[in-house]
Amino acid sequence: MTATAALVTLTGRRLFGQRAGLCAGTLFAVLPAASRFAQEARSYALVMLFATLATFLLLRALDGSRRPWGRAARWTAYGLCLAVLGLLHLIALTIVLCHAPAAVLRARRTGRGLWSFLLAGSAAAVCLLPVFLLGRSQASRQLFWLPKPDAWGLVEIWPQLFASALCAGAVIALAALAWREDRENVLLCSAVAVLPPFVLWAASHGEVSYFRYQYALFTVPAWALLAGAGLAGATRSRRAAVAVLAVVALLALPDQRRVRSPFEHDVPHAADYAGAARTIEKYYRPGDAVVYVRGAPWMLDQGLRYYLKPGVDPREVFLARSAADNDELFPVYCPVPVRCLAGESRIWVVVPGSDADVLRAVPKEQAAALRSRYTLFGTESLSGLTVGLLERKPAGAPGAS
Repeated sequence: MTATAALVTLTGRRLFGQRAGLCAGTLFAVLPAASRFAQEARSYALVMLFATLATFLLLRALDGSRRPWGRAARWTAYGLCLAVLGLLHLIALTIVLCHAPAAVLRARRTGRGLWSFLLAGSAAAVCLLPVFLLGRSQASRQLFWLPKPDAWGLVEIWPQLFASALCAGAVIALAALAWREDRENVLLCSAVAVLPPFVLWAASHGEVSYFRYQYALFTVPAWALLAGAGLAGATRSRRAAVAVLAVVALLALPDQRRVRSPFEHDVPHAADYAGAARTIEKYYRPGDAVVYVRGAPWMLDQGLRYYLKPGVDPREVFLARSAADNDELFPVYCPVPVRCLAGESRIWVVVPGSDADVLRAVPKEQAAALRSRYTLFGTESLSGLTVGLLERKPAGAPGAS
């Protein structure tokens, strides 16, 4: 996010002047969304970085170079950046649609750049074709849980993008002041800021929904650019600009604290993975096994394993092939669960929710296999999770098999 803030500053300086660039970079840095996704292991922060870099490289390429090899190098850099952006997140390539008007307007004014833009975009698309085809085949399985958005979704997405309703209002209000600036530059930034959510909304009314605010996070730097330009144009003195930036930072404080609060990264599940790991570590014995019930949250196993100490690694009894080995988000389970039990004396069961009978949350066939050989020794309820411990029934006990 630090690099993205720097790129926002450089892009703003190129488009609207030095003071606008500094205001834009500062505004981006104080947004709660920047803090929230700077801590995220997924690629959203990198997507924001390369989307901003793509816009910056486009501007350099459109400005041209006195040397032919210099022009080719700039367009090659733009094409490579688009390829990396697509590898990080295919949906972020909607930014090319936003760049197209700028390339067309520049071509009408200077007579060059449009064919180079089309060539760079086409080269990136060819490189990404295998990823696109593979992603298309997996989309329905990985995004089945996303609902089709209604019209209200186009209203709700803006405060979500900024991770703050107050900041969203302040930034959008400042961005509206940028209408007096260079129209071509304002059009470019406005297209990047506004168009992708509408494209996602429209595309989400087909077989698969793609409408999720995280997928449009790469538009936030463009909002910062417009807001920086609006602020720089509306304030005559440096002190006034600093004062407005300070007000925005103060407005962001409650949400800055919220995004740093416990379980905020797992909303709405609020799963206490660290607490579950502590519970297992406290009573763990070598040879223990585990059953994870994935669903909501579906990365329950990974969240818990992240906090388990080295040496505490219970075998997942019903796992036939991991998600990584399966090349999917979800693993493959044993078709006949009872055959996967290897005589473990104790099995941990980690399920979402707060039901004291943890086996009620376990898939039916797996639960039947466990009930036939194990009894529930105890449970511990945590935020968003319940951890249970099963012990093997003594030989000859009623129901033992």
